[in-house]
Amino acid sequence: MKGILRADLRKNVKSYAATALAIALAVAFLLTCLGLTEGLKMTLSRNLTEEAAGADLIVSTPNGVPYDGEDPEPDYLQKVADQAHKAHPEWKILTRSAMSLDLSANRKTVSASVLGLGNPVFDPSSVVEGKRPSSETEIGIEQSNAKTLGVKVGDTLNAEIYDSATDDTRTVPLKVSGIYKARPGAFPTSYVTDSLVKAWAGDDYLANIVLISGVGATHLDAAKAELKELISHIPDAGYYEVFTADQYLDRAVDTMVGGQDVLLVLALVFPLIAGVTAIIVVSVTYNVLFARRRRQLALLRAVGATSGQLRSLVARETLLVGAVSAVLGVLAGVIFSAIACRIANLADTWGQAFTVLNWQSLLAGFLCGTVISFLAGFAPSRRVAQVTPIEALATEDKLSRRRKHRTVRAIFGSILFFGGTATMVYATLQNHRLMMSVSEQGDMDTYTSNFFLTAMFAGMISFLGLVMLTSIVLPYVTSALGVFSSPAAVTWRLAAENTGRNPRRTGATGAALTLGITLMVLLLVGAASVDATGKKLIDEHTPVDLQLVSEGEPLSQTTIANVKATSGLEHTIAVNGLLGSAFPWGEYEKAQQLLSQPEKLTQDENGGCVIAATSEPCEPDANYRELLLESKDFSAISHSQIPVIAPGHVGIPQLSDEEVGKPYAVRSGDKVLKLTAEKTPLDFISLNPQDLAGLASSTQVVRPAQTHADQELERNATVLAPRVLLMRISPDCSFSDIEQLASDIPAASEQDAYITGSAPDRAMFTQITQGLMWGAFAMLGVSVLVALVGVANTLALSVMERRRENGMLRALGMTKGRLQGMLAIEALLTALGALVVGVLAGLGYAIAGINALPVTELASAQVIVVPPLAIAAAALTIVVALLASIGPARAAARVTPVEALAHD
Repeated sequence: MKGILRADLRKNVKSYAATALAIALAVAFLLTCLGLTEGLKMTLSRNLTEEAAGADLIVSTPNGVPYDGEDPEPDYLQKVADQAHKAHPEWKILTRSAMSLDLSANRKTVSASVLGLGNPVFDPSSVVEGKRPSSETEIGIEQSNAKTLGVKVGDTLNAEIYDSATDDTRTVPLKVSGIYKARPGAFPTSYVTDSLVKAWAGDDYLANIVLISGVGATHLDAAKAELKELISHIPDAGYYEVFTADQYLDRAVDTMVGGQDVLLVLALVFPLIAGVTAIIVVSVTYNVLFARRRRQLALLRAVGATSGQLRSLVARETLLVGAVSAVLGVLAGVIFSAIACRIANLADTWGQAFTVLNWQSLLAGFLCGTVISFLAGFAPSRRVAQVTPIEALATEDKLSRRRKHRTVRAIFGSILFFGGTATMVYATLQNHRLMMSVSEQGDMDTYTSNFFLTAMFAGMISFLGLVMLTSIVLPYVTSALGVFSSPAAVTWRLAAENTGRNPRRTGATGAALTLGITLMVLLLVGAASVDATGKKLIDEHTPVDLQLVSEGEPLSQTTIANVKATSGLEHTIAVNGLLGSAFPWGEYEKAQQLLSQPEKLTQDENGGCVIAATSEPCEPDANYRELLLESKDFSAISHSQIPVIAPGHVGIPQLSDEEVGKPYAVRSGDKVLKLTAEKTPLDFISLNPQDLAGLASSTQVVRPAQTHADQELERNATVLAPRVLLMRISPDCSFSDIEQLASDIPAASEQDAYITGSAPDRAMFTQITQGLMWGAFAMLGVSVLVALVGVANTLALSVMERRRENGMLRALGMTKGRLQGMLAIEALLTALGALVVGVLAGLGYAIAGINALPVTELASAQVIVVPPLAIAAAALTIVVALLASIGPARAAARVTPVEALAHD
């Protein structure tokens, strides 16, 4: 059998070369999917969890979990770090906190968040020039701040530090040791040593996260459990939670998109689709290949070979072909995934792009290619081995057997398609219902992931059934198209009859094309819909790009003019406002009761009021000031509609559904209005100009022991003047442009104001969705290649099987051109049928897939987009089919009638 194996491989090298190409492309498709998934995960980790860079374990506040008790002790996280270091001295530990500073140089001032640096493993960004700060006299700043301040490495800038001893600010000179790359999705950040942050903060130092590295991937779960046990006895332990790096990333993703583990979706869906694609395409190729070798295998049976020996022979052939093809596919996959990640901006450098796939992924790709080859060849080889020598040596299969096989295949395909579709629709509807419930109630159902996974696997079963049914039904459809030709169109009629006369060949070609078209439409519609939905959500929740805010003195006309002149801004609107407060009416009434008993009122350390026997009197909400802004038409700067607040109402940011319509007390100075609460997408309390003017007529409240600065603030608080400048950036602004704007605008303001807004988040989301789109394009390109190879393989093998038939046509007078045209029409008819089925199936599976995703906003704010590119790509398969027919048609035309008729 070894000699037969070598002879078979040599004899069928051309046929196996086409099969090997299909397997290699399938493996490349699989690895491209995995590479894009890993690249996206790496980008999300870099963009969303940069403050926890390098950590194996993170101790932080659980997202969205309210704390019902008193605030934790300020040094709680430091105690956590001390306990962890005591138990494991080998661990690298950093307690990290951020603070804000004003940095000045060359008569310009910028505001920046300052992070403390510890072990380099925890650095959240990279130095592009110079070195990281290593002493308490050095600072690292981002490129945008460096450009705004006009400083470079080695220059000195001044930092304004609050001095708790003097209750005033002091200036500290710092040397710029390095220029840092910007942190995605964040406003400009500066870096100093961790010890310097602690020294500046003094008694007010409060870490907000503990980072632990050096645990090791194999001991994460045990280390997490041990750490939780170590810190469980520390007071306020329930306020924080221990996360692994992956869990922390999942939490960040949930916060951003409002769903469960979206990375699980990406990690499972595309690779599994790639695997199913590969099995179907390669199975189609093996079906035709082994059907062509029926006579050869039957002769082996006739000379004494058993069916088991034939199956063993074919199994070894498929394993060998699969292994060689898988190696080629792995190499191609590494290249394809690197190109895709680099173009999609999911990797910063080519070196990073080529290493995005780890060895486990490469091994998985190799094993998948080998297994796919074996599984795809198993069923065809088994059918061939079961055929008796007499049947196999016959010119054609017996009609009854062919009909029986088609009947069984049709029944099995119908069960898979209709059963899988019904299950997919049920799971999708259940998931959608749960997601709607989550978006309304905020309580994630534990069964959501199960419904998603059920819908996903049911969809794959449905898709497999669809391909099987397509391979059976499509030949009858294409042969019926011959009716629409004129009697003189002999070539067209012959082509249509040929597609129905050998349904196996037509079905195989149609299945490959249907698969490719469905994947194209599914990927492009899915990616475009997720992109459109995400942008719609960001526009609704954070409609303003940037906003300059002053909570002290109102914005001066000079500041407004300087900011408006900043390059990169499209529109600006200055908004008048006051300083005040808003809280539920019931809390206001409770506060009034407290004020009626001044002898029992005291101010606690957090500025609130409590009942006590004797103490210094205070007033509720004395230290609780918010901006009360004028509501008006913001359409010039808003990405979505911001409703104008009606008189008697107040817009409250992040208001829950339960609070809508409830009475709220809105206060400024000695004036209080009882207004009806409604939601607003802005970050500030919004009032109708009429109500706001009424509050502005009040007088300031003079409190005992106020400093001059406090009294000045109170006087400013009741003055109706510009306090916020809302800005819309130019649509062509890149992320670096936004970063520079975030640095230039505060510097142009020339007063104590800070900048916020959604522009960095919008840019980060755009980067991620563009990565998804480019990933879809990359997988689209590979799927087109897979479909092209599938069509070319089946047509080429069809030409080989019909060599005598084609020779007879040539002998009867058909020219080479007409013969080539006949094969092209066959491919065209098959492609047209596959186009209709593929477009409809792709749209259906895309809509079901979007609804099945465990993301709450996709349920409540879903946008289905059918990009023109999806239809154009689907129509491209017509061209693909015609191109795939050129080679086989030319091969058929090159054979003379004598050679063809002599063929056995």
